[in-house]
Amino acid sequence: MPDVAPSNKTPRFYVRDGRSLMAAIALLITGAITAEIVDRYVYQEVTGALLTRSRLWWEIVLNLQILSVGMIWFCYSDRIADAVGNLKRIHMLLCGITIVAALIPSFLAAVSAANNWFYVRPSLSSFIGFFVFGIAFWFTSLLMQIVLLRLRARRTGAQAKQLRAWHYAPAFMLAVIVTVDASWGGRVWLVATPLLLYLQGAMPYLVHAFGPAISEPKRA
Repeated sequence: MPDVAPSNKTPRFYVRDGRSLMAAIALLITGAITAEIVDRYVYQEVTGALLTRSRLWWEIVLNLQILSVGMIWFCYSDRIADAVGNLKRIHMLLCGITIVAALIPSFLAAVSAANNWFYVRPSLSSFIGFFVFGIAFWFTSLLMQIVLLRLRARRTGAQAKQLRAWHYAPAFMLAVIVTVDASWGGRVWLVATPLLLYLQGAMPYLVHAFGPAISEPKRA
């Protein structure tokens, strides 16, 4: 059989950056855990569920939290070491913000223990406070990702890749769910919010993991 020359064509869909993919997985894990906690809060008065008081449940959560923090640090460790100037500071700040966002379930557990929320249902104002806190972290993380891409492009002299409309698909989905479900008096949007917010926060990592975050300028 004749020898077939290897193709130099790059696959359209491939993992370009495994570390970014790990950070995205860490955020998705946290989003799923937070959504489960919110689900138990919302439907506790109906089901009487006691999962949030289970020692096994929280051991699993804490181990997943440790895994998530490790994956996020692995994503940023070399980038922080290799970067200089403002880019280094941006990487450090974004790493810290992402780690804190991934540790939200642990913070919630600590606050719940301090306020006896495992036995007394927290007030709606407390729930809304955590809701606003999560949105603030999501918005800050997304903004930092955009700034980071701009700084990296300026440093390398390349052209920053624009975030397209589908990159914001989780946010659009959340807006539709909130508009429809909340207007009908439903509670699905409360459970969907943390899951979709963390998915939106993971989108820049997924975009960087499965394709070039910076595109070189085209030659004439």
